[in-house]
Amino acid sequence: MQRKLVQMAATLGILLVLAAPLSAAAQTLGSFRVEGNENVSADRILITFGLRLGEELAIEDVREGIRRLYDLGQFSDVRVYAEGEDESGLNVVVAVEERPRVSAVEIEGNDRLDDSDLEPALKLERDDPFIAAALEDMRVAVLEIYRDKGFPQATVETRTEEVAGNAVRVTLSIVENTRVTVRKIRFEGNEAFEAADLKKSMETKEDRWWRTDAFFDADVVEEDLRRITELYRKDGYIDARTVGYSAEYDDEGENVTLTVTIEEGSLYEVSGIEWVGASDFAVDALYDLTLVEPGETYKPSDTEQTIRDAYNWYRERGYIYASVRRLEDLEEDGAVRVTFSVDEGEPARIGQIHIVGNERTKEKVIRRELTVEPGDLYRTSEIMASLHRIGNLGFFTDPWVDFAESGEPQQVDLVFSVKERQTGRAGVGVSHTSERGITGFLEITEGNLFGNGQYLDLKWEFGKRSTEVVLGFTEPWFMGRRLSVGFDLYDTDDKRTYGGLSEDFYDSAFKESPDYDSVVNCVDCDRDYIVERE
Repeated sequence: MQRKLVQMAATLGILLVLAAPLSAAAQTLGSFRVEGNENVSADRILITFGLRLGEELAIEDVREGIRRLYDLGQFSDVRVYAEGEDESGLNVVVAVEERPRVSAVEIEGNDRLDDSDLEPALKLERDDPFIAAALEDMRVAVLEIYRDKGFPQATVETRTEEVAGNAVRVTLSIVENTRVTVRKIRFEGNEAFEAADLKKSMETKEDRWWRTDAFFDADVVEEDLRRITELYRKDGYIDARTVGYSAEYDDEGENVTLTVTIEEGSLYEVSGIEWVGASDFAVDALYDLTLVEPGETYKPSDTEQTIRDAYNWYRERGYIYASVRRLEDLEEDGAVRVTFSVDEGEPARIGQIHIVGNERTKEKVIRRELTVEPGDLYRTSEIMASLHRIGNLGFFTDPWVDFAESGEPQQVDLVFSVKERQTGRAGVGVSHTSERGITGFLEITEGNLFGNGQYLDLKWEFGKRSTEVVLGFTEPWFMGRRLSVGFDLYDTDDKRTYGGLSEDFYDSAFKESPDYDSVVNCVDCDRDYIVERE
């Protein structure tokens, strides 16, 4: 509180100095200096404060500058005051008090856990500004690690020691106490489920030679009680509850046996179901998708799935504002009557469709993939199909759709958001074969040429004996229709010679050919070729 009063008083001081001149003519900043800074440079303070020489001063600017300096987390106090003025303007001083620096963070008492085990919890590090709240967060985080590792009775205390140079040495003092392992888990009152089934639903596990995490954590056990109750409810025991648990330690206090007490309650049977509030066009469909039936065991999970299916059914038909509630009427002799109450609302249509995030890809390339248009009835399947087709372009990572309120009643705007990904690649390399010698290649591929969604593939192989250029282009939407048109162009220059082959080669290669006698040598060039005699 005292610190806040100092800040308020200091702020008020400059406000009083500025108030009178501002009423007549705006004051300008003539000079600006910093006091009290040791580790944070004056330039950073001035830049953060946000005032510049020659600028007009306003009370709101001063308040905002003080707030920004506190947000740095480097200062415990900030004072701003004026020390007179001259022909250039008002002379302003920013006096700061820096927080102490953390000189070291030391841990003591951690015999069973290494420093590396506790490292994720160390929020303060050497040379950080010391903040008491961060120290408390670190203490709690270390304590949580110990509980997760099976030390429920561990304690963690913190100490701070001022050292030279406006610094603080931080010490975490740990008393680990006994590490507790869960030796056995027992149950009382369970008849519908075997103990093995209940244990599978729990995160707490019994100690076995292959397990390294069978430790006792009271918070985890409390969550396990909730999981057991949910298991019973899903199987029809809607009144089931876990009364609690007891922990029995051995003489050394290192092993514990947990006993969980359960009240199963009655198993309910569905006496009847009813849909109310649904229009005539929807009633038959809703009954068809209902998973609970009269005479069967009542399982809340089935009613929950029925409600999800009903929402999907309505949304597919434009009723995005429909709501469905479940009412359970418990009757005598373990029976329950289930009523699904529907408020359909009015069907919605699609208003405007926005595309955001496409920095390179032209909007038309995305819009032509949409299967919905403004004015269409809202259908979930069509919207998801549009999203799927945008993803199939391969130009974006994780496209998604959001919904925004439209200015028109019973309309909803769609916002398709995309994030561009790299669509092109280039490669260069060199290879060597006995047939072609040394060859190099350059390949450029672009799947979204100039943001138009067109595909280009250019490959150039070059060498002393052969050269080949291949150009491929594909337009996936030819003349504005979903018609893919493309071409591939090849230019090959093969300089390899096949002359100088032995007579034995020709005899073996062409002796069965009827045109063997027509093999002659080319007389118009200095290399041997095989041609047919006219």
